[in-house]
This record gives sequence, C-alpha cells and structure tokens, in this order.
Amino acid sequence: MASIHSVFSQIPIFANEDEAFDTAAENVVKFIHKQIATDKICHLVLSGGRSVSEVLQRIDPGRVDWEKVIISLTDERCLPIGNSERNDQMIHFSLLSRINSRLPTLLAIPAELGPTLGADQYCRDLFQMRSPDIVLLGIGSDGHVASIFPSNHDSESPEIAIPITESPKPPKSRVSLTLHYLHSAPRRMAILTGKDKRALFDRLCKGQLLPVIDFEPTDWYLDMNATSGLVTEDYGD
Repeated sequence: MASIHSVFSQIPIFANEDEAFDTAAENVVKFIHKQIATDKICHLVLSGGRSVSEVLQRIDPGRVDWEKVIISLTDERCLPIGNSERNDQMIHFSLLSRINSRLPTLLAIPAELGPTLGADQYCRDLFQMRSPDIVLLGIGSDGHVASIFPSNHDSESPEIAIPITESPKPPKSRVSLTLHYLHSAPRRMAILTGKDKRALFDRLCKGQLLPVIDFEPTDWYLDMNATSGLVTEDYGD
C-alpha cells in the first residue's frame, strides 16, 4: 500500500478492489463487535451498489450476533416491493439470505408508497430507533452518496429522510437519508475503487465540494485503480 497527499494524506491505498473489500468487511465486523460490547446493540446503515454488496458477501455471518443489530438503508428506489433493482433486495441476497441464526432487525424504506409518503414513514420509523452507529456506503462516479447527487446537494436539511423526485439516475423518484442524518454516525465508511472512479478521485483531490465531502468519511477504502496516475501529482497540501 502507498499513501497520497492532499485531503487523502495518510490514508492507505490498497493494491486492488479485493484488498479494499476484504479489509472493509473485516472492519465492519470489528466495529459491530465494539458497538455491541459498549451498548449491547448496533445500528448499521447500508447503501446499495456493487461495492457494498461485495463487502457484505465477504462477511462471515457466523461472526456476528445479528439479533443485536439494526440494519437500515441510506436510500431506496420508488419501485414495488420485491423488485430486483431495490436496495433492500441487494441486502437480502448479499447478507440476510446467508444468516442461519436469528436475523437482524431490517428497517426497509417504504419507497413503494412514493417519495413523499415513503420519506415521511421512514422518518417516523427511524425516529423511534437509536441513532446510527456505522454507515457503509459506496460513492457514485459523480460524488453522490445515498441519493444525494450534486444536483440536489443540500447539506443543511435537518430532516432524517427526504423525497427525491428528480434523480439524475433512473428512477427519478427515490427516498434518501439526508447528509445531516448520515453524518451523525460516529463511524462513516466510504468505498472508492476502480478505474471508473479516477476522475472523481481527481476532483476530490482538487477540493471540489461534492456530497461525499459533506458526508466526511472517517474511514476511506481506496485502491490503486481509482488513484493510479494521480497519486504522484501535487494537489497542494
């Protein structure tokens, strides 16, 4: 592994995606154990996407007392329950279907109600739960997290969840947690790997204020494919 300058100073760069995913999976388990040991419960917030799916598939379900875990989602597409494009379906196939013990409490987003009603209900559901302890998310190539895109970037909203009606990626209608709520988690894990993220990495190094910057990750998982060709450039520490 190597280190880079700029905003990523002192952050390790993994040789490839597998190393990044494996380490993230190991750390998710470690952080859950630590949180359960402290509070006897852990609230884990997960995004959709390939990166998070890869991490979840690398977790050995037998190493976690899932009965003491709450899982909620960063965002959801307004599609019917059971639709394969929904994030809750990815969580099921990547993790829940492999758990042989008692399952975690899954707080799915009722996005099938539509963006406004879905966001209102999700706010009520989360308001009754403990605040998030760990957030694990991937980052879109435009710097978006959850369904907070540069075009609807609002870091000031005090709400828990909001309706999204003009997503630049289909479907247009979604429900998303706000940056304010996501930022409340003490452990915020972000994955940025692959050649398709090189341009984004360059933009972040140059200080562009994208949604992921307001998320303020505490733990980055970067690989050489995302940073190759850029790590030697001087972005001015």
